[in-house]
Amino acid sequence: MPIIDRVVLVPDIATYVDELTKWSLEGRWPVLFEDDALTPMFIRRFQPDQILLRESVGELPGSIEDRQASLERIVVGAWGGDPHQDSIREAFANHGYFPPGVVITSVKDAAWTAAVALAAGRGLPLLWMDESFGQPDASIDIAKTKELKKLVDERIASLGYPYEELGDAIDTITMCRAIAGRVNVDLPPARRINVPEKYRDGPLAMTDVIGRRADWNRYAFTGWIHGDEATCAYVAMCSLFLPRVQVDLINSYPSDGSWALYSMDQAEDRLQTFEYEFATHHDAASSLQSWRRLIYDGLNTDVLIMNTKGNRDYFRLAQGRASSLDVPLHHVPVAVHLTHSWSMQSPTRLDTVAGRWIENGAYAYVGSMHEPMLSAFVPPTSLIERFNGLIPFLVAARHWQADGVFARPWRINTYGDPLMLCPSPRHGRSARLKQPAQYGISLETQVRESMEHIKTKPSIKIFARTIRSLHLWGRDDLAVQVWELAKQQSKAEQASESMIEVFFFLGQDEGLIEACEMSSPGTERHRDMLWHRLGVRLGPRVDRTTLLLLESGMRRSHPQFDADRLAPHFDRVLGRARTRDMIQLALSIASSQASEKRIKKLLGEYPEQ
Repeated sequence: MPIIDRVVLVPDIATYVDELTKWSLEGRWPVLFEDDALTPMFIRRFQPDQILLRESVGELPGSIEDRQASLERIVVGAWGGDPHQDSIREAFANHGYFPPGVVITSVKDAAWTAAVALAAGRGLPLLWMDESFGQPDASIDIAKTKELKKLVDERIASLGYPYEELGDAIDTITMCRAIAGRVNVDLPPARRINVPEKYRDGPLAMTDVIGRRADWNRYAFTGWIHGDEATCAYVAMCSLFLPRVQVDLINSYPSDGSWALYSMDQAEDRLQTFEYEFATHHDAASSLQSWRRLIYDGLNTDVLIMNTKGNRDYFRLAQGRASSLDVPLHHVPVAVHLTHSWSMQSPTRLDTVAGRWIENGAYAYVGSMHEPMLSAFVPPTSLIERFNGLIPFLVAARHWQADGVFARPWRINTYGDPLMLCPSPRHGRSARLKQPAQYGISLETQVRESMEHIKTKPSIKIFARTIRSLHLWGRDDLAVQVWELAKQQSKAEQASESMIEVFFFLGQDEGLIEACEMSSPGTERHRDMLWHRLGVRLGPRVDRTTLLLLESGMRRSHPQFDADRLAPHFDRVLGRARTRDMIQLALSIASSQASEKRIKKLLGEYPEQ
């Protein structure tokens, strides 16, 4: 289906559904919710000819059956069928088309926004599964895992397509809903992987257990999408519409022994041969200071392949240890492959590595949910070769049946769309059709009207709306000009949160400081922006303003780490009493016993004088 060169922004789920009904064999386009973080990232990379705003169309049907039917009609219409008469299978059959996978979801779960878009965009049947199998950070027992696996197999078999072998019709499963990421199965001894005893009996990855036959051989590769409506729609739209030609490589492993197989040197050669754009950050993983200098501006790449050691809440560099707080922010959406232990154990928690990466805009992620052993990961050179061979990102990250013991069910989870490709530029890119829509409100037109209101009837709300719209549009340069005008008229306060985003991505520290002083950063994302930009100033010459701002932006997920970084500088610049006040503030927002314990220990290191 041709891609139309526009992005449509919607205010709610009913309008999202209404917009997707406009997809057809003649064209489709990205549909996103108006999200102040994810939407600008997508637009920066997609660079649409037209951005439209939709007004709300009301509410979705109330019953489960009616909602399911409305989503199925989207898929039928997108594939040229009659939404009021044809089934999804009939719409596919009209083209002699056999789907390469299925999407499993529930209208009770917010991830249906990804499910319907991927089903319509990829040509996949929708399967409904409302039964409960835990939340993403949870683990389910053997009995519950058997029930889940049986239910998935039965749902797929009911479609009537060949599915029991790789290479027939159904070769992928996209699980779009909250479900336990860790499962337990009773594997026979011959199927167990030989690992150290302390790791032998742990749980397995849900996405590596789903899609296997009774003999545990794989019949389908599984991807997993979970989150709120806006995030899941974003994941689908990134997968369907964005190019993935810029690849960044980061390696913290030594160059000898088994680590050498995961070196980035040969991966660099492959990227060059296949004509990808790429960057290798040779010094970034050498020390914590070097890493923080790298993420100071945020990363700007389509795909990140990184090797580290660590646990669910930290990753080791050659010298020093970075916490989940040091996961970078991104200018554009990113797909991440992380060779690392435990990172996806709790993928919705911001105090974990994967949780932070997904929160920061990663729309695909490969990582472990338990101790996997190094060989469980596919080396970067093989990944690049598979990408160039048009193997989907998540499939490329799996060991295949001929690859040995790690082709068995194991501990790597795969987040995202399992059919998403990373083709090299030599494969070419689909041309976009410029077909301006004759409905909705042009974002550019809205901005121009708002600018006129600023001239004739300026108000705090008009300034805030104009700056937010300019940031959505990707015109941060104009947003700064409007901000300066708003300050002159003492009408800038409501726009200050938008300006935190603007100044971070423009790399303007003084503007960021001013926006944060006017509106103390309220979201974890904005606190990250403050720390990533200003945290590198912590040194002998750090000033009082920087210290107080960083204190106000202390991260709620890991206040112990921020307090630990601030303490010696507070003590030198502001004195002992003020240092203890800062540590007490960190203690008041600690959310775990481990965090409280570390902060209390820190407080003991700075006794009253």
